[in-house]
Amino acid sequence: MSELRSTKLKGLSGTSTSGSVTLTLANTWYQVPDTVPTKDYVLYATIEQGIGDVRFSFNGTGTPSSANGNLAPGEISINLAGGQVVYYASSSAGDIINWTTKEI
Repeated sequence: MSELRSTKLKGLSGTSTSGSVTLTLANTWYQVPDTVPTKDYVLYATIEQGIGDVRFSFNGTGTPSSANGNLAPGEISINLAGGQVVYYASSSAGDIINWTTKEI
């Protein structure tokens, strides 16, 4: 006989924050979000202004390139553990990443 199990799903009920990060220097990683939640959260980020090749990574070290980082889509939604971030960089200075977070 099979056993039914009940699971409680986490909803989007916590604190939310929004902001933007200007990629002031070319080929330099910038943390997104710049205000990091301490609890698990959803990050939604969009490229507001993308003049250069914008890349993202989970590791903000080394020089951004086709061998270090991924070409960033226009928008990304990702679940992250509290304290974790992604990094964005561009081949051109001045690109802007908008972001919003919501604790789960």
